[in-house]
Amino acid sequence: MEVSFFDSDACRPPIEGKSILCREKILICLALKERYIKENTFSKLNQLCKEENCNNKSLEGVNFCLEHNIKSLQNIGNLPKKPEGKLFPLYFGIFNNSKASFNATIRNSC
Repeated sequence: MEVSFFDSDACRPPIEGKSILCREKILICLALKERYIKENTFSKLNQLCKEENCNNKSLEGVNFCLEHNIKSLQNIGNLPKKPEGKLFPLYFGIFNNSKASFNATIRNSC
């Protein structure tokens, strides 16, 4: 059986009950989130986010803070959710650097 490099089913076999994440899924997820943040301007309002127990200021036009706005976009499929599975050790650096940058952006916007 021939497997394409870009085939999403070409992920590594399951280890300890979890499949290893394909690097393509990780990179696509991170790239789409990064593009969303870079291509949009986020203006904070003096109102709190509508999410229960959130004390961050909401963004103009969405009534949620950036973190909860992104989560709502993920829930409706406009942004990818974090891929499920075990992270292959070689990708820890890529994922953690991107995650740190993304979290810093969210902190700075709230």
